[in-house]
Amino acid sequence: MTGYRVAVFLHLLAAAVWVGGYVLFAWAAPALRRRGPDGAQAFRVLGLRFRGLSWLAVVVLVATGMVFLLSGWDPAQPVLRDKLGLVGLAVALKAAHDFWAAPGAARGRLSPRWATALARANLVVLMAVLYSATLLGGRR
Repeated sequence: MTGYRVAVFLHLLAAAVWVGGYVLFAWAAPALRRRGPDGAQAFRVLGLRFRGLSWLAVVVLVATGMVFLLSGWDPAQPVLRDKLGLVGLAVALKAAHDFWAAPGAARGRLSPRWATALARANLVVLMAVLYSATLLGGRR
C-alpha cells in the first residue's frame, strides 16, 4: 500500500467521523436535552467527547489534504477550489459551534437553538463538501 493510498484511507475515515458525528448531533442527539437534567447531562458529555474526536478528524483531514496537494492536486481547479472553500466554511461553523454556541447554551447564556442551528448549517455544508469530493472523482 502506498503512502498516497494510506492518506486516502485516513482522509475518508476522518471525513466519516466528522460527518457522521454531525448527523448524530444535528438530528438525533438534541432529543436528549428534552429528557430532563439527566438527558441534558448525557448530551453535554457526548458533545464534549465528540468535540475532541472531531477536531482530531479535522487535523487528519487537513494533513491528508496537504498530502494530496503535494502529490499534484491543483488547488486552482474549480471543483477543488470550491471544496476547499466549503471546508474552510465548515471549520469556521464548527469553531463557532464548539467554542461559542454550545458552551453558551450549556451555561444557560444562550439558547440551545443557536447550537442546533449551527450544527445543522454545518451538516449542510459538510454534505456539500462530500458532493464536491464526488465531483473530483479519482483525479490526481
